Amino acid sequence: MGMDPELANLTADEIRRLLHGQSVAPRGNSDTSNTSCGTRARLGWVPLMGSEVVLDDEGSAFVLVFPCEESLGGTVDIDAMIQEPMEAAERIFCRRRNAASMDTLNEGFDLLASGPVRAGVYQSVVRAAVVKILIATGMKLDTFPSVDGDESFLRLSLDADGDVVRRLAQRFRYRVPVKLSVYKDMPAEGADFEGGRPMVDHGKPLLAHVEYDEQLREHLQPFRHIDVVRLVHMCLDEWLDLNEMRKQNVLSAFFPAMHYEQMRRIHSEWGDWKHAWKLPSHNHEDQVRDYLGENSSFFFRWFAFYVRSLVPIAVIGGICALRRVEAFHVALDKQRYVQVGFALILCLWAALFQQMFNKKTQVAVRNWGMKDWASMHSVDRAEYKPKMEGTWRLWMQRSFSEFSVLVFCLLFVAVILWIENIYSEGLQNNDLWAHQYGGYITVGLIKVVSLSWGMIAPVIVNMQNHRTEFDHNNAMTRVLAMVKIFVALFPFVNQAFLKKFSEPTCGESFVDAALKVYGDIGWPDGIPHADPVLKLANGTVGLVDGDALLWLTQFSFINRREQQCIYGCFPVRCVGNAACVTNCMQRLEQDLWLVYITHVGCTVAFSLVIPIALAKISVVMELWKVQRRGEDKPYTLLQFQAKCSEIASYEYGSWGGSQVEDFLELAIGFAMLTCFGIALPAMAVLALLSHIIEYRLLAYRMTNVTCRPFPAGADGIGVWDKIFDAICDLAVIINVGMAVFCLYPMRHWTIRHQLYAFAVLEHTMFAIRYIVKITISGESSQLKRIDDFNERVVALIHSRTSRYAAVTVPEDCRQRASSVNVSLGPKSCHFEVLNDLSLNFL
Repeated sequence: MGMDPELANLTADEIRRLLHGQSVAPRGNSDTSNTSCGTRARLGWVPLMGSEVVLDDEGSAFVLVFPCEESLGGTVDIDAMIQEPMEAAERIFCRRRNAASMDTLNEGFDLLASGPVRAGVYQSVVRAAVVKILIATGMKLDTFPSVDGDESFLRLSLDADGDVVRRLAQRFRYRVPVKLSVYKDMPAEGADFEGGRPMVDHGKPLLAHVEYDEQLREHLQPFRHIDVVRLVHMCLDEWLDLNEMRKQNVLSAFFPAMHYEQMRRIHSEWGDWKHAWKLPSHNHEDQVRDYLGENSSFFFRWFAFYVRSLVPIAVIGGICALRRVEAFHVALDKQRYVQVGFALILCLWAALFQQMFNKKTQVAVRNWGMKDWASMHSVDRAEYKPKMEGTWRLWMQRSFSEFSVLVFCLLFVAVILWIENIYSEGLQNNDLWAHQYGGYITVGLIKVVSLSWGMIAPVIVNMQNHRTEFDHNNAMTRVLAMVKIFVALFPFVNQAFLKKFSEPTCGESFVDAALKVYGDIGWPDGIPHADPVLKLANGTVGLVDGDALLWLTQFSFINRREQQCIYGCFPVRCVGNAACVTNCMQRLEQDLWLVYITHVGCTVAFSLVIPIALAKISVVMELWKVQRRGEDKPYTLLQFQAKCSEIASYEYGSWGGSQVEDFLELAIGFAMLTCFGIALPAMAVLALLSHIIEYRLLAYRMTNVTCRPFPAGADGIGVWDKIFDAICDLAVIINVGMAVFCLYPMRHWTIRHQLYAFAVLEHTMFAIRYIVKITISGESSQLKRIDDFNERVVALIHSRTSRYAAVTVPEDCRQRASSVNVSLGPKSCHFEVLNDLSLNFL
């Protein structure tokens, strides 16, 4: 294979300058990119590398990277034996949704039919078949070696206006928006629409989208680059299992080709660090969608809407946080009323936020032509086993996977309770580690357990044998979210509700129990007597006066052994005998601060710093191999992208992130804010600031670090909508529970009155949520009207084609009208006059 012509024209000096981040000098005229032969070598700046590379993305839609043999530095051992070559080839070439692919193995695979063969033979046969298929489907192919010669790049391209793209679009029923000119003949409708144009919602004209048909070509908008990428991928998936090829080491990577101009545009306007101080906006969503696809765009759309929605709740949370400023002289009991009020506002805000986003999403779904996209373009998984359907084995596997989720959560509960018990003993013994590192242990445990479940979840989901990638991804999302959100919240639920009952301290008398609690840690601040217990001359203890421990009586009970006990949540700061702050609330606030700060640090490290370092090291190592040989070769954009694919591809478990992992981090933060904002209103301020930074980090990562993901379509955020809805329901229960059972004054009511208060408040909040849902529905009457209007537009352009024209029969095949009598009667005009009518339009 020869070097790309554009690259071959670079001189050794230019290559050396290029690799050191310097631009190439002009040659004879003002165009700095002209070579001596007149061939233009395009250069472009790559922010991650901090230097320029040769741009070889022009016209490319998809890239396949083939490893070379080990003698060239590749990973293919040509002498290894393939024991069942035909079965291995069948897994690559036989596709269930394409009957024609079943005939692929009938020609050119004779060398594999006789049994075990060397890997060199197998790879040669398979690669030859791949090239033959790609050429037969009309792909334009172009190959060039990697800079260190250990891989071969195969660029696939199609002309966006060519016949092959149009035929693929028609075969895959690909949706395309209609032209504006289609609407010019549409009549006025109602008092607010004058006709002759598309209908508008939220300032956006919503065009009709129709499945591509060659006869409708003049009415449809031209294909974009992202459309070509999708159609090429659909064509590849119809004939080849790319994941199986990578598994068999036939391919080392495959990815949509980076479009440099698009990438630089969205980087400079959206993903650059200079925008880090700005609130995210929706101004660049169409550009993000045209490069990353609707699936990623809906994620960033949700993220931007979430950050902007945090502004009012952060302002309110910041004002509530001022309650502790001594200058305002807000009594502790009044502070509790402020917290309860903030909790009610927070629950209402969460309900409004979710419904408002759903409403705006429906507009974007219509605008981007994504309605029902998932059900129309789902892709079968290679791992799916049809023969397992309906078997006891599959039922057992699915039951085991569901049971595993429950068992894992219960084990985590046991570990948390065990650690909390050790922590409490450490506090009572006044151990230094308990005072200084207790919160870090909780945060570390959450991270370790979440990481462990992240490795277990894929195994469990694969056992469920899902047929399509859509179903598999939804199952993965549910399994991960269910456990990881539980793991993130349960330690705080334990602090707020369970610790009170799980860790009581008992003694023979009330004073004995009090001394066991406070003997080592000291009495709370703010109580009427600094030291309410006196040591008497006879060696016993007594109270300074009869009301010295009045503030503690509300935190005590008598157990079944008739012992005096103090709950696990006991006062650590009081204002007289009226209101107190418990150790549980104090620890809860500290842990919430620590978790949020840790989250920001982990996001910066794992989403950006480590992927950047790994990608740079990989590029440097590749260039070092070339320099060690004494060769000068240019480094190109697609080779850089291949390294990003190797280090930071956009898939689960990769340094490049994935939608399920990115969404999951946000869902955990959203859950902590909505569920425990009552304990720490200032968390809303921290959430706003951290998410502004995190949004820009992810934008930078997606444009500069992560290998360009396949631009998948989507009709919204999918299953995440239900997950966030469930979090909002949980937030109502936890906030009301904390207001009733954990905060002054209701925590001192009798259990009967507490249950009444909980039932009333909880039902009231759910009623408000229900009213918000029915008031702000996802699909407004205007959207339904636009859908109906666009359906008539599609029907109109269909009727103008021969394929969809009104059905009529030739005149000589028609029944005589005179044989049908539907006249008014003998006094009316005789029905036979119909024979004289000429219906030329039929």
